[in-house]
Amino acid sequence: TGYNLVYNTTIFNNTTLQAKFMNQYHFSFNPRTFKNFTALQDAAAFINGNTTFNGHNNKYALMFPDSSHHSMIDAFYNMLYPYVQGNKTIGVPANSSANYWTYFAHQNGHYVPSFNNSQGVKALEMYKNLTQYEPSVSVQPIGYSQQEEYFATGDYAMGIAWSSFFPTYSSNTSKVAGNYSVALMPGGFTGYSPTFLGINPYATNVSLAVEFLNYATTPSQYKMGLEKFAFLPGTYSGLDVAANMSGFGWVHSFVNYSRNITLNKSYASVITALSPLFPTLIPDMNSQILDYFEGKTTASAALSTAYNEWVNAIKDQGIT
Repeated sequence: TGYNLVYNTTIFNNTTLQAKFMNQYHFSFNPRTFKNFTALQDAAAFINGNTTFNGHNNKYALMFPDSSHHSMIDAFYNMLYPYVQGNKTIGVPANSSANYWTYFAHQNGHYVPSFNNSQGVKALEMYKNLTQYEPSVSVQPIGYSQQEEYFATGDYAMGIAWSSFFPTYSSNTSKVAGNYSVALMPGGFTGYSPTFLGINPYATNVSLAVEFLNYATTPSQYKMGLEKFAFLPGTYSGLDVAANMSGFGWVHSFVNYSRNITLNKSYASVITALSPLFPTLIPDMNSQILDYFEGKTTASAALSTAYNEWVNAIKDQGIT
């Protein structure tokens, strides 16, 4: 799956903190129930300012990816998605899931960048707010390596993570092994970026390859992958197996979400057309977000500049 919210259960299962949070914010301290990023910010602010938090040997309330090397563009489409999806004026379909296609909206027969508007500005401003509970981007950017390694140290109460990081969090050297759980992103969504197994039709033994794939997708192999390696399966049948295993009950929400995604294929195919431009589009976006985070520009100006750069790059390639 795409980005998920991981959290330290020694903090969020603390009944004293649960009651105190409910009394102060009037909604549940359970990350699986957070309805939006404002709720996530409230939880991070509460943890950051609560003296009891220090007793859990954590340094930071929230780990949120902000590396301009690549992570910014991935984090921002997750931020943008709940602000723009289903908005008919902008043109990003509802229930389309967060991914690179969130960056493009269908308007007047064309696919155009979707972020240069008031909703995009709100998303970017919230993104910056959520990075304030970790070292500043100029001191320690949080990229993929940091997301994988830092949450496992136990220094963070919550973090944004790819499911491929779960084996590290569950390893023998992890300080959160057995004491972390997983939620969908606030608002109840995730993006999908699967890795596929396939068969070479020109292989010398195609039947053996088919036999292997059939074996690899059996319930027993899914179960072994979860128990020994904490790998989350990438199929409905595998998710069903995971959801019914001890310690993986949180997977039920992922199964329910996955079965309700609707994505128009022509809408998603815009990414295939634009993928050759990613070496240009990614640094265009990331450099503008970094300038905003470092106070060199405003959120509105950053998105406007990125929008113009993206539109020009797309036009230069004759992509409509």
